[in-house]
Amino acid sequence: MPILLIGYNRPGMLKESLEYLVSVDARLYVALDIPKPDDAINWELSRECQEILGQFAAQITDIRVSDQNQGCFKGVTAAITWAFTHEEAIIILEDDVRIDEKFLAFSTQMLGKYMSEDRIGSVAATNLVPMHAISDPDSAYRLSAFTSSWGWATWRNRWEDYLEDLETFPYFDHTFPEGFWSFLSKRYWDRVFLETLNGRFDAWDYRWLYSNWKNSRLTIVPNSNLALNVGFGADATHTKDLISPWWLPTEISKEFLPKNGLKNLNRDVLADLWMSHNHFRNKLAHQVRGAFATSFPRVSGYYRKTLKRN
Repeated sequence: MPILLIGYNRPGMLKESLEYLVSVDARLYVALDIPKPDDAINWELSRECQEILGQFAAQITDIRVSDQNQGCFKGVTAAITWAFTHEEAIIILEDDVRIDEKFLAFSTQMLGKYMSEDRIGSVAATNLVPMHAISDPDSAYRLSAFTSSWGWATWRNRWEDYLEDLETFPYFDHTFPEGFWSFLSKRYWDRVFLETLNGRFDAWDYRWLYSNWKNSRLTIVPNSNLALNVGFGADATHTKDLISPWWLPTEISKEFLPKNGLKNLNRDVLADLWMSHNHFRNKLAHQVRGAFATSFPRVSGYYRKTLKRN
């Protein structure tokens, strides 16, 4: 199975990822973005990353190093588009995501099984939802309205739709997923998509989610967690939390056998509701606090500091 590894300026994480990935039976592609011209600190880190790639070059099928800084949206989009010039389906990892053979086997199985099923957009590695919030916890996996970027896989034709959908982002008619669009969910996701378009979020994953919704596609999610995100911290691009969120998995499930298939191709509404409330935090109270923080950042900052002191 082909794997694309995407890195930026974390040589330690890049090396750790490569050490594992070259040990498995896979065609490995690596894409590396470079810093802005005046970013001296990150240029040193980038040089270290490129030296590490040189050490593993003989075991890598192909390497792509960008010729200018592209950022998260353009960089990841370009890397995946490049990988799909070589492959029909691919597993996609960033350098701060850890997997093991269970996800490799699971994603390979799912990519083969659902290749011709246009209602499926991708396969995820990360499960955030606890068992009590999953409708059928005895099944190995479920379908979700939410895509995942922490270890995932997809097909070339789904990605080609994403590239076409960039021209229409972020406008759609809220017809899919069915039963999803309350006033609050419309308000939340319209704001997220608009702020992504306006550049507040330098993100590709919201655009990928939009493309899946626009094309009425769901994501396969294992009911056991098959990946770890070890990239939370001050040097991360987006996940800068010094304290990991309470819902972040701390281990890969030790036992996972994808033996029980889906009874139907309906999404797990219960699990998606948990994701909406706990991961995306789109309840009314969360949205009010977010709007207050945006409108009155000084007051909000003072309030947060006061809470920490007390």
